[in-house]
Amino acid sequence: NFWRVFEKLLVPINSFIVLSAISVFQFGVYKLILAFHGVVTSFLVNGIDQVVLNDIIRFKHENKSNQARRLFLEWGGFRLSMGVAAFIVIFFGARTVARWYDQDIASLVRIISFLPLIYSFITVFSVLFRVFLKFGYTSVQSVVVEGSRLILLGFFWYFYRLELSEVLLAYIISFLVPVVLFFLPALKTLAYFPQGTDKARSGILWSISKGYGKWAIFKNYLKDFTNQIRPWFIKFFINTEAVALFSLAVNLTSFIQGVFPLSVFPSLIPRELDNSGRRRHLFARGMKY
Repeated sequence: NFWRVFEKLLVPINSFIVLSAISVFQFGVYKLILAFHGVVTSFLVNGIDQVVLNDIIRFKHENKSNQARRLFLEWGGFRLSMGVAAFIVIFFGARTVARWYDQDIASLVRIISFLPLIYSFITVFSVLFRVFLKFGYTSVQSVVVEGSRLILLGFFWYFYRLELSEVLLAYIISFLVPVVLFFLPALKTLAYFPQGTDKARSGILWSISKGYGKWAIFKNYLKDFTNQIRPWFIKFFINTEAVALFSLAVNLTSFIQGVFPLSVFPSLIPRELDNSGRRRHLFARGMKY
């Protein structure tokens, strides 16, 4: 929670710098480009991350560590391959988006095309750290992202120039920094999986996806797609400036909500599936908060 609050202090500073450097119209374009990235990833990324995290923790605490490790590797490989697929779609679809938008923003879209692959690494690292309750790593990741972005924005603003292309570059590079910093800790954490007595079987991810996981996939797909396509509808029915104002309002709301550390509970409940009293306590406490 300490790191979360520290991160939230950096967010408005970065937003102030961006809003001071570019126009309202350019900020709307910036949000539309990020929304296009979100639409593509909502199609290609399966949205089953939390279900996988739950089952990895469940396998681990049932002394099925070999299955836990197998599920993590299957999901991690799939997540990274979908990141590559999203990169290809966004990079080579940039010209189509530029024609649809009726402005030459292809080069800007290509800058953001690297984000799905980079963010896939961050997601894989975050799930691995949560399995072993290394919440410090997951919290510091966000601080590193915002801190790196602040340094990059300040560098561009003071030494070069800060326009829309530089804002997007700072956005991409800031996500790349924690991938580099936490790559070795993630590899070391992966070695923490204890040797279980179970026999690892293949196709665990597929069996989960076609079973109860399909509901998480459908829910997350619908949620992500509608959230990301909304700015384009606003642009179509109103204008680009309206996208900027709408996004700013949403960001302010998310900023306030993000101060509360509610994301810890989904990582704790699966560890108490065999203890109904403790499980009920955690669920009730999470709902109360």
